[in-house]
Amino acid sequence: MIKPLFLLLVALLSCMLPTLGTSQHPLWIRYPAISPNGQTIAFSYKGDIYTVSISGGLAKQLTTHPGYDSHPIWSPDGKQIAFQSDREGSQDIYIMPALGGTPSQLTFQSGSEIPCCFSPDGESVYFTASNGFDKEYGQFPFPNMQQLYRVPAKGGRIERIISLPVNNVSVNQTDNLFLYHDYKGYEDAWRKHHTSSIARDIWIYNKKERKTRKLSSFKGENREPVFSPDEQDVYYLSEQSGDFNIWKMSLQHPDTTIQITFHAKNPVRSLSIAVDGTLCYSFDGEIYTIREGEKARKINISILTDQVESREILKNFTTGAQEIAVSPKGKEIAFIQRGDLFVTSVDYSTTRCITNTPSQERQIDFSPDGRSIVYAAERDGIWNIFCSTLTNPKDNAFTYATSWEEKQLTHSKEAPCFQPQYSPDGKYIAYIENRTTLKVLNLQTNKSITILDGKYNYSYVDGDQYYCWAPDSKHILASFFENGGWNNSDLALLPISETRPPINLTRSAYNDNTPKWVMKGNAIIYRSDYNGYRNHGSWGTNSDLYILFLNSTEWNNWKKTKEEREFYGQDTLKDKNAPFELEHLSDRLLRLTWSASSVGDFYLTPDGKKLYYSARSEEGYDLWVQDLQEQSTRLCLKNGGGQLIPHEASHKLFILSRGRIQVLDLNSGQNRPVTYNADFNWRPGEERHYIFEHIWKQMADKLYDPNMNNTDWQYYHDTYQRFLPHINNNYDFSEMLSEMLGELNVSHTGTRYTRQENNITGKLGAFFDEKFQEDGVKITEILHQGPLDLPQKGVKPGVIIRRINNKPIRKGQDWQHLLNRTVGERTLLTLYDPSTRNEWNVFVKPIASDHALRYNRWIAQRRSIVDSLSNGRIGYVHVEAMNTPSFRRVFSEALGMNRNKEAIIVDTRFNTGGWLHEDLLTLFSGKKYMDISPRGQHVCVEPFNKWSKPSILLVNEGNYSDGHGFPYGYRTLGLGKIIGMPIPGTMTLVWWETQQDPTLVFGIPQMGIKANNGQYLEHQQLEPDTRVENDPNKLLQGIDQQLEQAVRELLKEINQ
Repeated sequence: MIKPLFLLLVALLSCMLPTLGTSQHPLWIRYPAISPNGQTIAFSYKGDIYTVSISGGLAKQLTTHPGYDSHPIWSPDGKQIAFQSDREGSQDIYIMPALGGTPSQLTFQSGSEIPCCFSPDGESVYFTASNGFDKEYGQFPFPNMQQLYRVPAKGGRIERIISLPVNNVSVNQTDNLFLYHDYKGYEDAWRKHHTSSIARDIWIYNKKERKTRKLSSFKGENREPVFSPDEQDVYYLSEQSGDFNIWKMSLQHPDTTIQITFHAKNPVRSLSIAVDGTLCYSFDGEIYTIREGEKARKINISILTDQVESREILKNFTTGAQEIAVSPKGKEIAFIQRGDLFVTSVDYSTTRCITNTPSQERQIDFSPDGRSIVYAAERDGIWNIFCSTLTNPKDNAFTYATSWEEKQLTHSKEAPCFQPQYSPDGKYIAYIENRTTLKVLNLQTNKSITILDGKYNYSYVDGDQYYCWAPDSKHILASFFENGGWNNSDLALLPISETRPPINLTRSAYNDNTPKWVMKGNAIIYRSDYNGYRNHGSWGTNSDLYILFLNSTEWNNWKKTKEEREFYGQDTLKDKNAPFELEHLSDRLLRLTWSASSVGDFYLTPDGKKLYYSARSEEGYDLWVQDLQEQSTRLCLKNGGGQLIPHEASHKLFILSRGRIQVLDLNSGQNRPVTYNADFNWRPGEERHYIFEHIWKQMADKLYDPNMNNTDWQYYHDTYQRFLPHINNNYDFSEMLSEMLGELNVSHTGTRYTRQENNITGKLGAFFDEKFQEDGVKITEILHQGPLDLPQKGVKPGVIIRRINNKPIRKGQDWQHLLNRTVGERTLLTLYDPSTRNEWNVFVKPIASDHALRYNRWIAQRRSIVDSLSNGRIGYVHVEAMNTPSFRRVFSEALGMNRNKEAIIVDTRFNTGGWLHEDLLTLFSGKKYMDISPRGQHVCVEPFNKWSKPSILLVNEGNYSDGHGFPYGYRTLGLGKIIGMPIPGTMTLVWWETQQDPTLVFGIPQMGIKANNGQYLEHQQLEPDTRVENDPNKLLQGIDQQLEQAVRELLKEINQ
């Protein structure tokens, strides 16, 4: 009887398996690795490590921790698996038995360490990490570049193996030869189909000889090399056939290549190899194996696991509101958070969630009667206008309402509609269609009319259009530009009763924006940079607030003195419906603020007596009040900048600043917080589905090329959408999105997942002797201005750090973890000087990153090289980024310390962009046209704020975005020669859009830049006049061949 009962239970359990979490066809399986004996495959699925037989079947789950586990690799005997995990906060390396068990942590630094392979004897794990180059290496200290390290498999001190930038390393059986693909500079790792100088190549490094040799020659992507079993050939991934497939090359004759797999449209990833030559890889979310000369075979896998991620998770918000609207009675505040609409009481923390959808709502406004809230929502792949309205006549507030209903107001199928605003009389709703066209919806007829054509604006960021209703509900003010004036907006007056071109109220070459109606509609107040100082280097200006009167009556009233107002009173308009006086507008324009600043939002009281505005300070934006009658200004609220919404009936000003809501009583000057307690049912799976659709549609709507770079965008939507049910974390999600976006083969895209890391390892700002085998760590060089730059306390090269916070540093043991969580903290170091045998203590404050210190060291070295090779005749500057700090440094050094040099080298290598090309081109395009010489004394030349002597430009594959734009302009204007390596064509403007899940950001390369020949600079590689490739073997010796060639070229020019 027992046996039949047992069989019955087994049968019942088998029927129940699907409901218990069995995935008969799991997808988005990541980072497969085949065991050395070719019998088992390890892989990552939904953030855990599994193994499965090479024959397929039910996979075995090895890790169950809530952290994210990935990148498994096998020990040579197949008994252990090392992998990456963030279970302790950082992405560290762990090791565990291949049959399962408790993992042991091997690395402890913050950041990301990626395991590559075991040493042949299984005693060490090789991994890559961005811990900084060694002191001899001459490469620019680009923070994203990883080097090769090893750590004992039983735990211990890490050791640097290769200082070159390397990825996806494999080692031969003698533990001497290392295959890797290089990293030349920034480009999204998941971009595909590009053939440019930035594309990765395969190299082989000889550890004994400390030399590396390039193997691949295809100009596109070559990645993930592994040795063949006899170590005579290399298998690797390449796009040589158009899509990533497995290829083979001979180590002796690497130009001879053979294609092994023939997949199309989707990429092959994660290549590994067994001792018997079986190749394993992922394709289209699944695992395949192949032996050379045979057909690829898909591994059919099933997984039995619980549903780790809840379908619905209750969250609670008390801060973090992103936008607000105040009810007409001033008793409620509507706000947006995590893409949903909430309403809270002004006086109590009671809060109601109005929408609670996985999609996004935004841009809210109360109806004049307070019974409706209008907003934009993205539903079914398109933005439209919706409103929620109270349905119970007894309800007079959303916060305590018993019921409400949602109604869709616009029904666009193609053009998105958002930014709705009620008219003051409640009869109309204005909104933006297709991101730039301003329309007005008549709520009685349900028909819309266009009042501002889309050609008058360009939308860079969704929601960046500005307009506001007039008090009479008959006119609208809007920011706009006329033909070609995108960089300097004007103000348009738009009547809603007639179709006519916009009335330009300002006609200025300056930036006039964000107009608001004041003085009962008789004047407008707006922001302008007319009198503001420009930042040194294209990044922003200071602004003022101006008032423009639309009729002479109100203008004359304004001009009266306080005494005249008290004695004569105010003039009144004879006809309140009189048309605006649009002639001689500039005669009725007045600057309100006395000194320009970085002005945020603003509000003028109805009587025109007080002006409230936010302005930037060192710590953020502060709220100021200016008494326009008494001619005085005072600080009203520290850190009170942000969105300002007045409630004039109660004389209150509501402020949204840094996610917190405050209310300021304008009579008493007292402010208090508005607290809320918002419960939110978070549905992570549904939210990811929405974000996927949103990103796909955003790219379709806004990519600079409407033909999507000849990509079948719908195909890739359908291909990648299939993986959503198999993803439960943002690591996998961001990679999947990046894979999809990478199919477009454009720059400035991909999805970034940023998580909060609390276990940050402090940096001491020094180089250490990596061959030192005793207790402690020996200092070999101290970085200038770093935490250890303490010569007065005896800290110098040769000194040994013995203890950190009284914890000893033992020989062969990891010591970096002793600096975890020490950033900015007073940290005790015990030092020992072998030359004097003295031991003493010093306190230091470790820093989060030493990149700036390493960069300054690199700059000083370049400057010294140039000075030495040119006998002091040539100057040197490096343009780190296209921003104001970089420009100020270049300007100061070029026209300061290098003023009397005969020529200058302008180094832009690894400049990843920004917006500065015009300023730099102006700076280095000077032509001397006079000397200034009082009484025979030479004091300067004109132009004195430009470089007017010879220059030469250094570039390389790491120039990106405007780091490409400046060299293009330099060549087009004929300013000098360009030396170095070709620059990938990436001069395109991007919008990095943060999602409603704020840990996710993706890029839209939306604004293409065309050369004078009409061709987009995107994809147009810039070739230097003299091509010089820095030999990695020379860089290991600190030799910069590109810089040396630039000196030779300039000396030749100035000697002529």
